[in-house]
Amino acid sequence: MGILKKLLPLLVLLLALAALLFVAGWFRPERHAARTRGVYRVPTEKVWERLANVQVWPSWLEAFHTVSSRPDVDGHDAYSVGTEFGDAVLVVEHQDDSGRLTTLLDAGAFQGRWIYELKDVPAGSELTITEIGDVGNPFLRGVMMFKDPHESMRDFLTDLGRALEVEPSIEDIDVTVEQAEADATRREE
Repeated sequence: MGILKKLLPLLVLLLALAALLFVAGWFRPERHAARTRGVYRVPTEKVWERLANVQVWPSWLEAFHTVSSRPDVDGHDAYSVGTEFGDAVLVVEHQDDSGRLTTLLDAGAFQGRWIYELKDVPAGSELTITEIGDVGNPFLRGVMMFKDPHESMRDFLTDLGRALEVEPSIEDIDVTVEQAEADATRREE
């Protein structure tokens, strides 16, 4: 009984913290957007070779441990992706030779679309990633207040640079959900 008395204040504190995160998350929007850009001193063709083939991403992308094909989703290529947080479903919603790739990721509590746009620039190649994500769980939205929304995209761009054997110049760009959705719609037309 003595140990329970000693642990009770800690348990109450943890429950209060969880409740606080839940309430804070309740007031945060479910949808968020972020944009990050990387510039590589290599031709766009080299970047596209790595980017366009999702099945080889685990060979260079640290966040993806495994990728395996699964049945198409609404006529789009789909993959099971193994990450440190568990399995997710990745759907290639759009891909074209102009350097545009759009993926949908369903990781249960976290879902979202990543839009990759590759173009030639005087320095070589520019890859811009826009994330439009949804976090339905209020507790997780509360936890997300302490996570940098650009971190995953910076990691992706850095890992890609390592695979290309170049150091990318990376820039975070502020974007609202409305701007990101409008940009995505305009570019799909």
